[in-house]
Amino acid sequence: MKHIKKILSSVVPYLIMLFIALVYIIWINKLKSSKDLSPENFISNITIVFGWAVLLLTGFIHLQKLRKDSQTAKREEIRKSLEREAFREINRAITKFSHILTKIHIKYLTLPGDLTLYIQHPNVFTFDNLRIEPELRSEVIDLLNGLTEFILAIEANEIVVIKFDHLRMYIQFKAYDVNRLIEDFLMYFGNIEKEKLLTKDGQSEFKEKCDKVYKKLLDIQFYLSDYRIELMNSFYAEIFDDKVLIRKPKDPNCKILTEVAIKEDVEKEEQEREERAFREGIY
Repeated sequence: MKHIKKILSSVVPYLIMLFIALVYIIWINKLKSSKDLSPENFISNITIVFGWAVLLLTGFIHLQKLRKDSQTAKREEIRKSLEREAFREINRAITKFSHILTKIHIKYLTLPGDLTLYIQHPNVFTFDNLRIEPELRSEVIDLLNGLTEFILAIEANEIVVIKFDHLRMYIQFKAYDVNRLIEDFLMYFGNIEKEKLLTKDGQSEFKEKCDKVYKKLLDIQFYLSDYRIELMNSFYAEIFDDKVLIRKPKDPNCKILTEVAIKEDVEKEEQEREERAFREGIY
């Protein structure tokens, strides 16, 4: 309905001018038929009518163009303002989430070393499972809180960043996966006997599990950085006539977010996860 009104509002002025011109021509033609108007005056009047019609039409088209340009400029100004505000809000959430991930991944990076120091110097260092496990569980809560704030910041500005939604979704999936990985680690850590943990095989297994969590957390941090750069280049590249360089990992096995988060694949994965969650009774 709005589209029809918009078309009518742009066409009606042309129809009115055409109607006036036709009425005037008919009136002039009648005068000519009644011989009240000479052929020379008839041609002169017709020329004047068309001249005024062209002038009015040109002026109207120019005013329409100015109006359209003004509306376009206003929309562009509003869009840019919304983009700046969205980036500030999302960037704050990314920064906070990244700090949380840093804190957690450092914990898993240093845990094997703490165990080694305890084994080498048991009288100097401690490695208390009963103290470490609650700390790790607390960090899981921090992880989920950081992820939630990140998602909410994006959802609050979804119309602005809708074309990047598959990137957000991919990061969200990886955060869910690492959360499950940490839960598995906590179950392992809570059940393993300390005597077994102190053996060579126990240490090797412990380090392997810690490294796996650490690397997954680090991947998410890199993806958050990639997401930030994508938003920044999209919103500000035109203003500054420049772009932030994207990450280029030296390891060929490492990929940036836009290389792994293919829209069609992410949407397919979302459907599969929803179906799996439904089967498992999560929904």
